[in-house]
Amino acid sequence: MKVCRVVVCLVGVMVIAPLLAHGQSEVLSFNVPFDFAVGKTVMPAGHYVVQTNASRNNLMIRNDHHSAVVTTQTIDSSAGTGHSARLLFRRFDNHYALAEMWGDDPTFGHAVPVVEPAARAKLAKADVVEVKAGQ
Repeated sequence: MKVCRVVVCLVGVMVIAPLLAHGQSEVLSFNVPFDFAVGKTVMPAGHYVVQTNASRNNLMIRNDHHSAVVTTQTIDSSAGTGHSARLLFRRFDNHYALAEMWGDDPTFGHAVPVVEPAARAKLAKADVVEVKAGQ
């Protein structure tokens, strides 16, 4: 009976462990050299930590004095992007808005939705600025 319990427990651990590992959050560090918007929140230039939650649909962006949480949409790039972890910003009229976050997995990214409908047309024509993790 004890052997049966041990076997059941081991099988349970073997099934659950990969699910827990996949569900862990990712934490990355970025130095952003300009002020930027995350949804409706404006963040000053500086060093930021970006963390995804376990379900990978929220980003928390924070430094010592500011933070923002935004719900994201999944970007699936099954072929991979070939790039390292990075933030992508849209720049228009010297205003920056966080548009995407890519972590260590080049096949999975986060799209940050634009809040204001008037800004969507401007962002569609905006330049893309990349900030790599750790810089």
